[in-house]
Amino acid sequence: MSRGIRATVLIIINYTLFFLVPTMLYNLTGQLTPSVETTITSYFAAIAALTVIRIMLKGHALSVASGIALGFVQALFIYIVTDGGVLTLEVSGLSVTLEFQPLLYLMMTPPLLGTVRQFWDYVSKSASQPVNMIEVVGE
Repeated sequence: MSRGIRATVLIIINYTLFFLVPTMLYNLTGQLTPSVETTITSYFAAIAALTVIRIMLKGHALSVASGIALGFVQALFIYIVTDGGVLTLEVSGLSVTLEFQPLLYLMMTPPLLGTVRQFWDYVSKSASQPVNMIEVVGE
């Protein structure tokens, strides 16, 4: 699959996960304010840009750096959108608070593990490259 098609597919997946789902959930709970919408949009833009950079520059150091940054941005986005694992809903004048920090940490694990994997793959790849030793003899 070409890089452009792969980038497009991943942007569509990220759009669904990191823009549509949070926007719809905040809209359903009645908590979608302009500042929340701006936060969601900003993080999605960063996620989309880092995804495209990572795919288009595959094999370069910048791809690894964007992949590592992408994992951190995704984990931070999950933490911020879920308000640190605390969800408060107002239902008919009754306030219900749900705390789900253990689930939140499980949700943050895949992007962070991807970050570690990206770094490990890059380090192991660079460690296995042959080294050319050149002897310089002065005259």
